[in-house]
Amino acid sequence: MSDLMLRYLALWNRVCHPRSEPFRSWSNLYVKYAQPYRCYHNMRHIVRCLQKLDEVPSKYFQELDLWLFHQGNSHLRSRDVTEMGLVWHDETYEPGAKDNEMRSAANMRCFLEKGKAFPFFICCIEDGILATRHYSVPSNPLYWFILDIDLSSFGESYEVFMQDSLNIREEYRIAIPSDYDFALGRNDVLKAFYERKSLYLTEYFCGKWESRAKENLERAMEEARKAYRLP
Repeated sequence: MSDLMLRYLALWNRVCHPRSEPFRSWSNLYVKYAQPYRCYHNMRHIVRCLQKLDEVPSKYFQELDLWLFHQGNSHLRSRDVTEMGLVWHDETYEPGAKDNEMRSAANMRCFLEKGKAFPFFICCIEDGILATRHYSVPSNPLYWFILDIDLSSFGESYEVFMQDSLNIREEYRIAIPSDYDFALGRNDVLKAFYERKSLYLTEYFCGKWESRAKENLERAMEEARKAYRLP
């Protein structure tokens, strides 16, 4: 068994009924993330996300657990919510589709309901996955680590960030054949993130990635403008 599979099974056993069957859920995830057109949104992306999660000092999740306790949800653990959300957030991914997150959330709900996870836990994962559309900043801090880690590529070294960008370009090769059209749309996306007052919502990742992420975005947009003569 892979380390990732063992980790998922341990997570499942923490949040689902002890007699429930986790392997169908894992098999579904494995098949989806192994789809051949996935050059970036694959299992490697999930492994990297979980590595970022493991870097977060426990005090941040203790604070969130205390918040959950005062909300009357003492049976939930914020780290489990974050981990399950990260594992499922790109379960469905078709380049250019507008409903990827909705379908990922629906499939997660189907499997976790069969596993008899707490209904409120399922709702939290669902909301966390939908938040990764990045349309707006959720007021609930429970989802902030999911969103920050989903954007962790922006804060990597420029070389890693650009390799990730090239992998995303390959995913869109059929949906958007024109390099110019892809670069134009990609720059619009990067510009929207760049113009945010803060890319990262948590204190930990804002301090760790914010400055470099803004530099990466600015440099990538400028290079694309020059290479493709974008407006």
